[in-house]
Amino acid sequence: MEGTQPPPPPGLYPDPTGQLRYWDGQGWQYQIAAPPKPSQAPSRRRFVKLAIASAVTCVVAFVVMQLAFQNGALWLQVLGFGLFAVFLASGVATIVGIAGVIAGRLK
Repeated sequence: MEGTQPPPPPGLYPDPTGQLRYWDGQGWQYQIAAPPKPSQAPSRRRFVKLAIASAVTCVVAFVVMQLAFQNGALWLQVLGFGLFAVFLASGVATIVGIAGVIAGRLK
């Protein structure tokens, strides 16, 4: 017969449901292949972005907080305490971001 093609080589192929099954060269196997693991790179990028953005926020909040506390106006003193809270929160976020980057590299 001229129109017949040889069967595909053994390997993983999508079945009609979209799942991957193994073709052994003769027939389909019943086991479904495990789905591929998601890449770890995006989560590491998120931690890097968190570390950089929170570090910048921490420095800016610290500088503006110091300027607010050096001025004698009451409203600037109140603003300084608010900036102190931002400074603390961004400092903690920086530490979390750095720890996430380190933990991602250890995997």
